[in-house]
Amino acid sequence: MSEKVQNKRLGREQDFESTLHDLLVGVVVHDRDTSILYSNPEASNILGLNREQMSGKRAIDQAWCFLHEDLTVMQVGDYPVSQVFATKKTLKNLVLGVNRPDREYITWVMVNATPIFSDDGELDKAIINFVDITERKHAEEDKLELEKQLKQAQKMEALGTLAGGIAHDFNNLLAPIIGYSELLRLQLKGSEKLIEKINHIEDSAKRAKDLVKKILVISRTSIPSLNAVQLDELANEVVTVIKASAPPNIQIEFNIEPDLPPIAAESSQIYQVILNLMLNAIQSISQKGKVVLSLDSTQPYDSTNEIKTAFQYICLTVSDNGSGMSEATIEKIFDPFFTTKEKDEHRGTGLGLSIIANIVKQHDGFIEVESELNIGTTFKIYFPIMSGKSSAILPLTHPSLLLGEGNILLVDDELVVNNMGVEVLSQLGYTVTSFLDSHKALKAFKSAPDKFDLIITDYSMPKLMGPELMKEIKSIRPDIPILLVTGYLNLRTSENLRSWGCDGIIDKPYNINKLSQTISRVMNTKSSTSQN
Repeated sequence: MSEKVQNKRLGREQDFESTLHDLLVGVVVHDRDTSILYSNPEASNILGLNREQMSGKRAIDQAWCFLHEDLTVMQVGDYPVSQVFATKKTLKNLVLGVNRPDREYITWVMVNATPIFSDDGELDKAIINFVDITERKHAEEDKLELEKQLKQAQKMEALGTLAGGIAHDFNNLLAPIIGYSELLRLQLKGSEKLIEKINHIEDSAKRAKDLVKKILVISRTSIPSLNAVQLDELANEVVTVIKASAPPNIQIEFNIEPDLPPIAAESSQIYQVILNLMLNAIQSISQKGKVVLSLDSTQPYDSTNEIKTAFQYICLTVSDNGSGMSEATIEKIFDPFFTTKEKDEHRGTGLGLSIIANIVKQHDGFIEVESELNIGTTFKIYFPIMSGKSSAILPLTHPSLLLGEGNILLVDDELVVNNMGVEVLSQLGYTVTSFLDSHKALKAFKSAPDKFDLIITDYSMPKLMGPELMKEIKSIRPDIPILLVTGYLNLRTSENLRSWGCDGIIDKPYNINKLSQTISRVMNTKSSTSQN
């Protein structure tokens, strides 16, 4: 080769390198043995290696670590340069991850590769060019995560709708079972064997009622029915159950402050909170360990305002010395369907802590979590004591029935429920006029509005729904008390009760004792108001 031709070729190579030097695309030129002949500055920026570190390095060197998009390690034969030399074809838009030594996260690149042939047609070199798409990749992942969350939200919404329908229909079936069981028990005094069988029927129906409530809690659509609950008594029940079934390698400890005041709560939901926390604590311990449940009254510190909170709380603490959790796990534990358990463990769906968080929120409480890997976990749940929440409490049941008198207009489109309601109200001393058709009930009221002392109407009925019926009746006679019967009361419905003219709620299926208390309270309140 003449000196002139050689100089001309060197000049072209220098121009080539000068052009590549300023490109915002990483470029690496591989020789036929895959060793690197040239790399530009942008390649060094993207790969995290300087030119000296890359010069002469071959693609088959073990120091490289490339990943497929599914995060599996890429074998040498799948490397872009390996594919080009194997196929002698151009490679387009291959996405791979690079484990850079100076980063804790993966650098994602899009690669294109071109074979270069010599004058005699032999494959001589391969030019690999790539761009950093890490930000774009993260944006796509964020988009997919948002889409996943949206789908999850839609699932939960669909579950809520389904749960509401199940609750309404199922509670309609349970109402006569529980109602007639209570009536039979009242009428069969002295027949102990029969009463015992009736009690079994009623207990099973009430467990079914509690099951419906749990479904509604999962769907995040229900609101709790608050009563005075002694948290120490409830916790003691859970501890008794847990101790009987806990593995022998786990010690259960129960510490309570004496004379704790009651909290405003729905006992079945709080029972579920304590039980789930205890079971989770036990499952976190693989060998010998201890789970401690503690109760004490406290006035938590408000770090935002640097003062103690206004209300007294009871702090329910469940701690264990199990496997613990990382900070990243703690951030996700209350997400629906998130679980740290393996799929083949069959020990949970990831709904437990999501349900707990929702129950605590509905009871105006809050949760604190502390955990350290291989050290253990502590959950602290704060419930406001009853004295600070008295305005939110529904009347407590009394051991004896409250009998009364007056004319009640009862409206329910379910024949069995309607018949049972008439018999129950009659037993309580009231005169009852009942209708299956809400339009006929409204017509009867319009014809004699002063005849009735109380209206009891079902929420969901064909033609004229309970809320519409209440509005119509209140427009005619604003002072008449109205009770709404429902087997499913969601948050949105509860916010509209006053605007409909509702004076109280009766949960379906209801028990006679609570029904008598609610009727007495509403009628006495209206009577006192009208006299004043």
